[in-house]
Amino acid sequence: FTTTYSNRFAAVSVGAGISNWMTYYVNTDIHPFTINYLQATPWDDPEIYAKTSPMTYIKQANTPTLIQHGEKDARVPLPNAYELHQGLLDQEVESKLVVYPGMGHGPTKPKQVLHIMTDNWHWFNRHIFGEDTATQAKKPLYIAVASSKNVSSLVGDVYHQAERDDAHFVVVGADGALYSTLDDAATNISIKDVAATIDTMTNALGDFSTEQMILFSEKIDENRTVLAVLGCLQVAASHHDDVMIEHRIQE
Repeated sequence: FTTTYSNRFAAVSVGAGISNWMTYYVNTDIHPFTINYLQATPWDDPEIYAKTSPMTYIKQANTPTLIQHGEKDARVPLPNAYELHQGLLDQEVESKLVVYPGMGHGPTKPKQVLHIMTDNWHWFNRHIFGEDTATQAKKPLYIAVASSKNVSSLVGDVYHQAERDDAHFVVVGADGALYSTLDDAATNISIKDVAATIDTMTNALGDFSTEQMILFSEKIDENRTVLAVLGCLQVAASHHDDVMIEHRIQE
């Protein structure tokens, strides 16, 4: 509410925040809480839902806002973060959205806690004290495994997710290399030289200087080469400190 209703602060940090009570009500796993708090459903009293929603005042927002949210948050679902972030961007207000893969309503892993604290530290250091944030937490790297079967749908979906989450995006091409655009990558994966592929990926990971890689692919039984890609990435990641790998199946 502070980021849209007031101009008295130099910066704001929103953690699992409710930006729109209507959006919250229809997505949360605790509907009775909203009714108890606002004394009505949005269908019975839309006015109270609008009056108490930060998004109602988005046109007057001017405070730089850091938004941190868990991907699997059932209590305050992720659409609340996307709505606030996009609204701020549309008003040309600086906003950074960080979505933590697999995280629920709060951090449960030490590395998540560290990342959250570090991001807040650098965010307020920059906006309050004017200090450079060159050491700010690094962007994740989203990797799409292209195949002749689903090259347009899977790769396109991953590309848009990367844009939304402010992540790096690459495609694994037919030669096992990482490409920044689909136009540069072949559409059928077939890794023949594992050693060369590992070397290429190791160098590419160094260029991106990332701490988290998320590999998106179809089911392994539909494209067995995904196993080879995953294996090569694991070996490549071992050459870089503190790089985590996550594999997500795209249906």
